[in-house]
Amino acid sequence: MRGVASPLFDSEGSVIGAIESIRDITERKEAERRLQESEIKYRTLVDNVNVAILIMKANIFVDCNTKAPTVFGCSKEEIIGEVMGRFYPADQQDERSSEETIRQRIAAALGGERQFYESKMCRYDGAPFDAEISLNRIELEGECLIQVVVRDITSRKEAERMLETKSLSLEEVNTTLRVLLQQRERDKDELEEKILRNMKELVLPYIGTLKQRCLDNMQAVYLDILETNLRNILSPFMQKMITMYPNLTPAEIKVTNLIKEGKTAKEIAGIFGISVSSINSHRQHIRNKLGLANQKTNLRVYLLSLAQ
Repeated sequence: MRGVASPLFDSEGSVIGAIESIRDITERKEAERRLQESEIKYRTLVDNVNVAILIMKANIFVDCNTKAPTVFGCSKEEIIGEVMGRFYPADQQDERSSEETIRQRIAAALGGERQFYESKMCRYDGAPFDAEISLNRIELEGECLIQVVVRDITSRKEAERMLETKSLSLEEVNTTLRVLLQQRERDKDELEEKILRNMKELVLPYIGTLKQRCLDNMQAVYLDILETNLRNILSPFMQKMITMYPNLTPAEIKVTNLIKEGKTAKEIAGIFGISVSSINSHRQHIRNKLGLANQKTNLRVYLLSLAQ
């Protein structure tokens, strides 16, 4: 309750009584208490966040939280009364920090358009740091102000720059490796070409000479096999078989060569000195590994198609 007493005078000016008025101000006091509690909660919240929060009026800072002095490296009194441009590097060649751009951002924020951007800022002593900045319009006691939130992101930016540097270094290493691998492939192709050329020029002619000699049947057979295998090496068939079917054993590779040349199971068994059933077992394993199991595809026809 609120009471007001006023003296009551007679015609001669003497006090003869009092006039009192009493007003119930419970609602007003309750509203003042709630407002005070809200202000305390707001100040507690603002002072405990890990970012600088400043209130700006007409481009001048009029208040800030307790984190702002830490971010800008000065006291609260040194921040209050300063303009926003005071905390941008003077030599920064970046249009985002120019006075005109700052004014445009403040005007946009006052118009209700939230501003959020990254830029270089500086501490009170001029030391630069990377910042994430947002400008928002707020209303306090019927007055439009700008709330400025500044987050120091120097550590994050340094980590990003380090990551970018490492990425560039890794890309350079990858480029170098690609060049080395390409050179290795060229060297390999040159070596293979040289080996094949030497075999054609220095080995196969002598096989032709040997075939003109008097050989018994077995010697002639082995010489034919030797010539066939050498020619297979010179052809893409062998490479294709090894590449496409790496699970084939060396013995199975030999059998596929002979099957491709039209040799029967009995002839192959005689060449290897093993039983026909063993050769048939090899044939079945080869069919399984070539994906021909339970199919009517002729094995020699399939092998000949690979040689083309």
